[in-house]
Amino acid sequence: MMNLLYRNCFIRFFSFLAMILVVLSFLCQTGSAQEKTAVEQPAAAAASLTKEIVGEKLAVARKKLAALSAQSPPQPPTATDKKGFESFNAGVDQQRDRVAAMRTTIGEHRKRLEALPELIAETRKESEAAEKNAALLAESGKSAKTETEKKLIDLRLENAQLEKQIALKSIKILTEETDLAADLEPVLTAELELAEKQLERLEQELELYSKAYEQQLALVQQQKVDSLARKEKEVATAKTPAARFIAEWDAELSRSEKNKGDLEQF
Repeated sequence: MMNLLYRNCFIRFFSFLAMILVVLSFLCQTGSAQEKTAVEQPAAAAASLTKEIVGEKLAVARKKLAALSAQSPPQPPTATDKKGFESFNAGVDQQRDRVAAMRTTIGEHRKRLEALPELIAETRKESEAAEKNAALLAESGKSAKTETEKKLIDLRLENAQLEKQIALKSIKILTEETDLAADLEPVLTAELELAEKQLERLEQELELYSKAYEQQLALVQQQKVDSLARKEKEVATAKTPAARFIAEWDAELSRSEKNKGDLEQF
């Protein structure tokens, strides 16, 4: 019984620490090097995550949301190229992954928050059972007939009292975790909303960039098609074998460029 209770206590304690680390990682992902604030405290202070720190995190997230809302609509790019398109596309994919990770974190956070009341209730029952057992042992110790029997009862009584202390400590840890999780809920939600709005804008910008890039490719490709047509005409009008050979070679090069353009458009 005591070993099981020890194990449960350690599992809950490290689960609590793990949740804090996950949430801290989640919050740090949304920051930037240009926006350092008093929210970023030394490790010892960050581990406690006071209500003031959580409140500042929420204020920062809401401020960023307001600044996104005030942004003007995205504009088409003035210049595009293949490298820029691939970089832009990769950035959008990274933001999608980031949003998906945030949604997973929030889902796990809410599941944990929903499970905590029942976990606290179960631990409270364990505390009450240990207290009742200690009372029974203390009473039975009074009627012990031998010194050996009394020492055995005293040892069991000490274990029961320790079980109660562990349960009470677990209740305290779980209660603190519940308060922290409740305080962090609006922060996580605001950070996710911000990330989703950033993704939405990036997708809009990517669409504009994609259309501009397609138009640029289409213009260049049309130039290649026109060039190939001229080269083929030169082949047809060549008057000497040498002129025809040169014209055919130029036409083949032009055809290769045109085919390459078709592939790039695809």
